[in-house]
Amino acid sequence: LDEQKWFFENIMKKIIIDRSEDTKFLSEFVSFITGLTFVPNRKKGDASYEILIEFDSIDENRKQPRAYPESKTCANVMILPGHVYDNNRETFEELLDECLEQVKQNNFSSG
Repeated sequence: LDEQKWFFENIMKKIIIDRSEDTKFLSEFVSFITGLTFVPNRKKGDASYEILIEFDSIDENRKQPRAYPESKTCANVMILPGHVYDNNRETFEELLDECLEQVKQNNFSSG
């Protein structure tokens, strides 16, 4: 659990912050997880729209060192392997970018 928390705080958030000026990336990222290309407006404190990140250490496919991030658009969930790419930002970012490109090329949402 500590490894996943560290990954979320020090890699996942930093990628989003570092790429926050790239509206194309943000739109594709949100689309990958939610199926939408925008984040709906909501009132402060309204938790009806959230993006969740799950870490899975059980599924055999996600135990591979270069397992792709997955998502369930109906639930706004991104699923990452429990090993979190050994906390390697470059590996995660490369695989995430490949997923975003595939979704864009195939014009479909992932879940």
